[in-house]
Amino acid sequence: MNTKMQPPCAERPDQWDIDVGGPEAWQRAVAVCNDCPLLPQCQALANELQNRGIGPRAMIWAGVGYDGSGRVIRNLNIYRHGRGRNPLPLTIRRTGRVETEFPDESDAGGSSARRIVIHLTNRAPRRRRRRSHPPA
Repeated sequence: MNTKMQPPCAERPDQWDIDVGGPEAWQRAVAVCNDCPLLPQCQALANELQNRGIGPRAMIWAGVGYDGSGRVIRNLNIYRHGRGRNPLPLTIRRTGRVETEFPDESDAGGSSARRIVIHLTNRAPRRRRRRSHPPA
């Protein structure tokens, strides 16, 4: 028989994720944390991890919300995760060139292996301009 108690957050951890849901779900998670008998242990662990510099990120832990940088969210009702701060998606920029690196002649066996380097960028794809009026 297992006498070790499981915290409520272990059953559905996505409900304690700041990147999922919204203020209502986060407030429910905080209320569940505050009613949990394991709250003192969670608070001690969260404080210990923060002192080491590896605190919680983008989650609710021990009844406290943390953003993606590990900072405490003071008001969950007005917090909006990532709006206006998200980096652009990674895209492949086709430059028309491929860089290859061949092994030098001193390699044993004279392998014909090569490495191809693909250039990536965080630039957003270009949008086509729309004409403001039909052509004459």
